[in-house]
Amino acid sequence: DLEEARTKDPKDSTWVLLRFFYRNDGWTKQKVKLRVLLLDEAGGVLAEGGRSASLAKQQEEDTVTFPLKVKTVDWGRAAKLKALATFLE
Repeated sequence: DLEEARTKDPKDSTWVLLRFFYRNDGWTKQKVKLRVLLLDEAGGVLAEGGRSASLAKQQEEDTVTFPLKVKTVDWGRAAKLKALATFLE
């Protein structure tokens, strides 16, 4: 896909599906905002995305999934993925 994007369509995009597993051992409902950065070797941002989710009290496990759109030519330069979770409640 990388070679084809470089030669035929440099603006082509690829969807990457990100899945997070989390749990809530506490006695209150939690709301979390997830933010993800896809970085190159130098720390430059290639793509970013995120979403919010909530988790009921005393829930052992849940999953939140969201797509991240990346230019196909940038996908080959990806070196790191950083995730930030902010708890809102």
